[in-house]
Amino acid sequence: MEDGELNDLGREQAVCAAKRVAKLHLGESVAAFPTSLVVSSAKRTRQTAEPFIDILGLEPTYDDDLRECFPCPVNDRTTTRSPEDLAAAHRQAESAFSRLFRRPRSSSQNEVVVVITHANVIRYWTLRALQLPPDAWTLLSIPHCSITHVKITPSGNVSVRCIGDAGFHTPSNVTTRNL
Repeated sequence: MEDGELNDLGREQAVCAAKRVAKLHLGESVAAFPTSLVVSSAKRTRQTAEPFIDILGLEPTYDDDLRECFPCPVNDRTTTRSPEDLAAAHRQAESAFSRLFRRPRSSSQNEVVVVITHANVIRYWTLRALQLPPDAWTLLSIPHCSITHVKITPSGNVSVRCIGDAGFHTPSNVTTRNL
């Protein structure tokens, strides 16, 4: 998929989201502060990550498997994609999911991973984490630079604290489509 530049609005959204992530973890134990930052290797997500790097003080890990894709076939939106391309995108999304969505090794482990990636991937992963039909990802819409919070306990319980939270942006800065 296209790898464009982040525009001024996108940079502003990224700063607001990074500040919000930092603020969400203030007042909690130090172990609850973000411990790692994983970023899609796409140019605009690397640009989105810049304020997170500055504000959270984390070194990013860039991951090609987080690049934008259509993670599974969806009605008429994917009919122009070849079966091979769809299979490759599915493997990509599943590879990253299996690395990022796992039980903590112990009840004392409190890992907070900030992932900066694309809406298609986030929507797909959220449904996968909840063990819901992942092909319903197109039924969800999340704003740019929004926060989706998934918690996985050592027992394997999964809860979603929020999906696409963008309440920290001014209403005029909430967008869902690339222009």
